[in-house]
Amino acid sequence: MQSILLLKKADRNWDYLYFVQSMPILRAFCFFAGTGVIFLYIFACSYFVACLVLDERRRASQLASRPGWKPSAWTRAAPCHRVFQKVSPVLLSIPVSVLVTITALGLAAGGAYGLSQIENDYDSIWYMRHESYQYQYYSTLAERFSGQGERVEVYIGEVDLEEKETQDTLITMVELLKKNNYIRSASVDFWFSAFKESDPEEGTFFKQLGSFLMKQTRYLQDLRLNVTSENLWDALDQGTFSVMASRAKFQHEALENTTIKNLAMDSVKLSMEGLDLPSSRFGHPVAYTFMYVQWEANRIIGKQLVRNMGLAFAVIALVSLLLIADPIVSLLVFICVALSVLEIIGGAYFMGLTIEIVTSIVLILSVGLALDYAAHIGVTYVVTKGRNRRERAQASVSSMGTAVAHGGVSTMLAFILVAFSNSYVYLTFFKMFLCVVVFGLFHGIVLLPVLLSLVGSHSEHNEQPFEDNKVDTEKRNRPSDVFENSIDDKTKL
Repeated sequence: MQSILLLKKADRNWDYLYFVQSMPILRAFCFFAGTGVIFLYIFACSYFVACLVLDERRRASQLASRPGWKPSAWTRAAPCHRVFQKVSPVLLSIPVSVLVTITALGLAAGGAYGLSQIENDYDSIWYMRHESYQYQYYSTLAERFSGQGERVEVYIGEVDLEEKETQDTLITMVELLKKNNYIRSASVDFWFSAFKESDPEEGTFFKQLGSFLMKQTRYLQDLRLNVTSENLWDALDQGTFSVMASRAKFQHEALENTTIKNLAMDSVKLSMEGLDLPSSRFGHPVAYTFMYVQWEANRIIGKQLVRNMGLAFAVIALVSLLLIADPIVSLLVFICVALSVLEIIGGAYFMGLTIEIVTSIVLILSVGLALDYAAHIGVTYVVTKGRNRRERAQASVSSMGTAVAHGGVSTMLAFILVAFSNSYVYLTFFKMFLCVVVFGLFHGIVLLPVLLSLVGSHSEHNEQPFEDNKVDTEKRNRPSDVFENSIDDKTKL
């Protein structure tokens, strides 16, 4: 119960800490996950315990009605428990402990390299079905026109186009866009520049502009006028209209990765913010394309993930220290969790994944799952008696290793079928949870016992030795004497 309280309290706390983040999708997920953890803890402590009590009473009643009956030996064999009984002494031997430590250091080095190399990248095309028309279209577009980047529009609100200062600002805007290293200069297309280069005839500004638009009708789609389609041509001919809003268009160069994309987006936005259009609603031109939203989300995800992982580790460190109540064991558990998460990120890099929505969610979950594998062994070590560290660590693996292994295998079985999917989301979940289970189990039932046997806390007073090999399997699996006695009393009555 102590380990369940530790895990659920830690999971709930860091889930709700994430509720303060700015991205709605992650905020909603964290609120959902935190609430789910609370209900799971309540059900585990109430409904599940009640079901266990009823089952024990049923078993005791069955035994009382059949005196002398014993279940078949093979039904009480507990092969996994026996495997951990045999493996734990070998695991904690000096040669194997050295090998485990070297392996852990190698995995940590690989994880650190992956952490330094993994990119913060996201593309909505990844989430499309590979058989869909949209995916095939964008794939062909990227293949045939690989040297071209995203198309962007620069919006300008209602301004005084007749004012000389405004006209100079618009011309400056075009020059800035053409000089930008991330923009194909030949792709910059702005109606105002074309209008000025057309050598307009004599007359008022709007009469000249109307005459230009009647000749260059393709620019009509880039302006919003205060006239209806019925009297559009008359208004253009007479110059009796005004421009409510307009836009310029350009295309980026082919941008290789997220870092370059963010630099390109920032350079465009900063150059536009440096222009002064006082009469416009925003005070300056506004550059927009749908991909800017994704690029901005990538940047937010990266910042939020670093902050949230820091909060998560702070919470599990505090809760572990309070509930395990052993500073050394809590520190070792924390180290194992940190190494697990580090290697999960490294594994994601080596499997070709990036930091985006799906991987961020699994990384958030991985903190709690990694704590799950390590905390059970740590709590068992604290409450287990033994003459030395090695004996207590061996007892912890022997008694709790089976449960931890079952937890990891059952988690993997829940995702094994999605390994055959061609969906990016499902494949990413499978790859990430494969790393979570493999690295979590390695640090929980392999590395942590080795560390506990070497530097774990140890009481100075004389403890009774742990004799797990002498435990009678049949007796261990028998219903409690309390229920048997209660049944016997009822039978006597």
